[in-house]
Amino acid sequence: MQLHHDHPVLEAWTTIGNAAGLVLGVGATIGGLRLLRRDPRGLGLTRTFAVATLVYISLGALVSGTFLAPATAADLGGPDPERQTFALVLLITMASSVVFFLAFYSGVLAVLARPGVRARFEGPSARSDDAGGGVES
Repeated sequence: MQLHHDHPVLEAWTTIGNAAGLVLGVGATIGGLRLLRRDPRGLGLTRTFAVATLVYISLGALVSGTFLAPATAADLGGPDPERQTFALVLLITMASSVVFFLAFYSGVLAVLARPGVRARFEGPSARSDDAGGGVES
């Protein structure tokens, strides 16, 4: 896309952002898998990656809103119907992905902050459920 070459900040954000998004996604997945195994380390790991992802999303929204959205919105009034459709789809995709990920990771943090959830992972009996093979007496 020519826009990336016209704006070095946007090109750098895209390149660095793709790598950062990959690291954040892998970290959140590892944290989630640890939570599924009732590993207490998963609580802190998931919380850390959720906060980092919220920061990443906020910065991405700022960069996209500053550089990408105005240039894309300019295509909405252009003469080419194909570019108009592409611009509309891109703007809707940008806005909806920001809203979705902000809501999702805010929800993750809200759930992890609940005392009942924290209590399941903290303390000496956090992994005692797994010791008996899942059978309760």
